[in-house]
Amino acid sequence: MKMKLKLLHYLSMLLLTTGLCMGNIGIAQVTTSAITGVVKNSKGSGIEGASVKAVHIPTGTVYTTSSRKGGQYNIPNANTGGPYKISVTFVGMVPNETEGLFLLLGEAGIADVIMQEATEELGAVVVTTQRRTNGLKTGASSNFNERIILNFPNISRSLTNVASLTPQAGANNTFGGRDGRYNNIQIDGSNFNNNFGLSSNSLPGGASQPISLDAIEEINVNISPFDVKQSNFTGAGINATTRRGTNTFSGSAYTFFRNEGFLGRKADGKDVGTVTPSKSNTYGARLGGPIIKNKLFFFVNAEQEKRDAPGLVWEANRGQATGPNTSRTLATDLDAVSSHLSSKYGYETGPYENLGNYFTESQKILGRIDWNITP
Repeated sequence: MKMKLKLLHYLSMLLLTTGLCMGNIGIAQVTTSAITGVVKNSKGSGIEGASVKAVHIPTGTVYTTSSRKGGQYNIPNANTGGPYKISVTFVGMVPNETEGLFLLLGEAGIADVIMQEATEELGAVVVTTQRRTNGLKTGASSNFNERIILNFPNISRSLTNVASLTPQAGANNTFGGRDGRYNNIQIDGSNFNNNFGLSSNSLPGGASQPISLDAIEEINVNISPFDVKQSNFTGAGINATTRRGTNTFSGSAYTFFRNEGFLGRKADGKDVGTVTPSKSNTYGARLGGPIIKNKLFFFVNAEQEKRDAPGLVWEANRGQATGPNTSRTLATDLDAVSSHLSSKYGYETGPYENLGNYFTESQKILGRIDWNITP
């Protein structure tokens, strides 16, 4: 029964991700970006009716629109990242192409275009491009791309650890002084909130988080967005997107190991003493690429995490010299409760100290298919 539930969960996640990629379906979800700009002539006047085409080079996804009055244009629901090639054409004007635009999650990239009249005699034109992330912000927000996620020293490999780089972040995943349970966390538009807060992690699901950090492409943290579509939080809206396949096959295999030796033997210049043995092992791999170039793409990630960590380290108080792990509860009281339950109800409580280590295991699988329906 447990395996069937897991299989249904993985299939539902796959279908939901596929649906979001195919139609950009959803309300109050931040899973894409946008492109905006103004098309002008050499005199600075806006051109109405110019054809604008944006191509997401890694996947060949094409977006088209026309400039409005004043030359303004807007392309919503565009894939994050890049680079993009922006092509603009208009009757009587020299076609214009610009490359190197990168889009941030939840922000609109700006690509203004100045077109020259086709009848003018033009001299030599030198076009230079660079990685641009000009964005139109809609309130206090922070973006963390793949480079930041990979280089950030994240021991627990948690998404919320990366989000804590936001200037308004505080302890325990708080933002702007609000309790972390008031945040709204979404991955590819699906809610991943842990509102009960029964664990130290702000995300539900096992030893670390339900989706491997290696499968996360970009993270956006909104504190006070000027966008009516974003709601359901008073702390921060944390949005993340997973990696997607491109026209180039890419993948990785990784492993992480940590035990009590990484904790050190001193704190504030004093010896810690005996350190309880612990161990954490993580194994994972990912692969993405094209099924049909410029049309159909896949991405898959699998990760296994095993932790062997100290359980209850408290000791009962026996009236002797107390240590840092000695409880105020007397051992005689605990023995009396255990004896009463055993004699009256036949219930054996078991030991209340020296319980040893707790073992936890987490297995994560993420599959994603992106389909460019339009040619």
